[in-house]
Amino acid sequence: MSNEKIIFPEDIEQLRQDLIAFIEAKQVKQKLFCKLTGLSGCSISLFISSKRLLVPDKIEIIKNIIYQ
Repeated sequence: MSNEKIIFPEDIEQLRQDLIAFIEAKQVKQKLFCKLTGLSGCSISLFISSKRLLVPDKIEIIKNIIYQ
C-alpha cells in the first residue's frame, strides 16, 4: 500500500478535519466511532490519515454523526 496522501476536494478535507476534531473533542476512540457508524476501522483510519477517499454514502454517515 502506498504511503502517499490524497489531496481531497475542499469540502471533503473540511469533513476530515471536522472528524478529527470531533473524535478529539468528544474523546471518542476510533473503535467506538466505527461502531456508531457501522464503518470499518480501516476505512476511518485511512480517511483520517488522507490515504483513502470514502464513497459518498460513507461520507453521509459521517456527516450525520458529527454535524447533528
